[in-house]
Amino acid sequence: MPGMQTCIFSRTLRPEDHPDVTIVRDNVPAAIASLRQSSGKDIWLFGGGDLFRSLLGLGEVDMI
Repeated sequence: MPGMQTCIFSRTLRPEDHPDVTIVRDNVPAAIASLRQSSGKDIWLFGGGDLFRSLLGLGEVDMI
């Protein structure tokens, strides 16, 4: 999406193959903390249930 930072959480993608996005392969809590500290308002999650459950388990999902 134009104007948004894009982070992809993947165990298989290689950062050198996707230079225009941030590939997060490990240390998910640190990556989420970095996103929360950056400017902007919301973090949008598009993806599968495994990623959602992982973030929910870390307490990183705001339920409204």
